[in-house]
Order: sequence, then structure tokens, then C-alpha cells
Amino acid sequence: MEIIENLFQIVATGSCGLYALLKNLSTHKREWLLLALFSGAFFFGDLYWSLYIYFYGDTPAISYVSDSSWYASYLFLILLIQYTGSEALRKETSKLPWLGPIFTACMCIFFMTHGEYVLNIITAALMGTILYYSIRGIIYYKDSNSSGKYIFIMACVFCAIEYLLWIMSILWIGGDTALNPYYWCDIMLSLCFIAFIPAVRKVVSE
Repeated sequence: MEIIENLFQIVATGSCGLYALLKNLSTHKREWLLLALFSGAFFFGDLYWSLYIYFYGDTPAISYVSDSSWYASYLFLILLIQYTGSEALRKETSKLPWLGPIFTACMCIFFMTHGEYVLNIITAALMGTILYYSIRGIIYYKDSNSSGKYIFIMACVFCAIEYLLWIMSILWIGGDTALNPYYWCDIMLSLCFIAFIPAVRKVVSE
């Protein structure tokens, strides 16, 4: 099950990155380039992780290579949000978006009881930033028919699935079988990358 799930995610992120890159070359829209960088960075993190498991039969004891790629991916997602929703992020002043960083800080404390401190703090900071900007955008567009809201919604969905995936990796219910929710969360994360394509298309065509 793990091999299938890893292969599916590599194909999904790689396909999303390649498609977005080709769209950028044909349209010269920066949104497509940022999506390509977001997906591509995640793809290389997954690729290293999967190859390590394939050759050594276990997850990396030190995963700084994959972590660095995934952190870069989060940064590109932040840039994508900021670029596509610059107007919304300038005007929205609600305090509700701070729930995002508060949530990630609480989860950081929980995860630090199971892992490294520094990596969890970096993750919390990046994911908190994504959620903060995403919630601001959703609030701004809540009564609007603008297609700009879909990028913010997808970013929130991405964060939710990531956290669900990390929680399932700790609980590890069902072992290395299809009954383990971890694998299905990973598949949902892969599908999330594919879902970013129509979200960006809506923004570009608006």
C-alpha cells in the first residue's frame, strides 16, 4: 500500500508541476509559475523520501532533504496566495485569521512531544502563515462571486489534509494496509494538488 500511495503522490505532484509550467510558458501568467514551483518543490521532497524507502527499506532517519523541499513548497504556496489575493489581503482587517497561527502553534506543541523542536517550529510558522492569509482571503470573498476565493479555499484544504496526515502518522491505525487512514489522507493530499489546477485557472481567466 505504501508503494502505491508514494507512487500516486509523485505522479500527482509531478504532473501538476509540469502542467502548470507548460501553462506558464504558453500564457506567461505568474500564477501558473508559482503553482509549478509549489508542486515541483513538493514533488522533489516526495521523490527523495520514496527513493530512500525503496533503496533502504525504511523512512529516512534524518529527513532534512525532503523537509527542505517541502518547506520551499509551503513558501511558494504563500507567494501564490499573496500574488493572487493581493487586494483581499490588503483590505481585510478581521482578527479571525489569527485562529490559523494559534491552531498551528497548538499543534506544534503537540508534535514536539513526538519529534524535533526546530522542524516543528518551522512547520508551524509556515503553515500558520498559509492559514492566516487563506482565512483572510476567504473572509474577504465570502459574499462575492469572484473566482479568487478558490485559491484561498484550496490552501486551507491543503493545510487541513497535511495536519490530518501528520496526526495519522502518529496514531498509525491499521498498520501497513489499506485500512490505515494515513494512506488515504496521503491520497487526498495528492488529489489536492490536482484540484489546485482548476482553482488557478479560474483566477487566471477571471
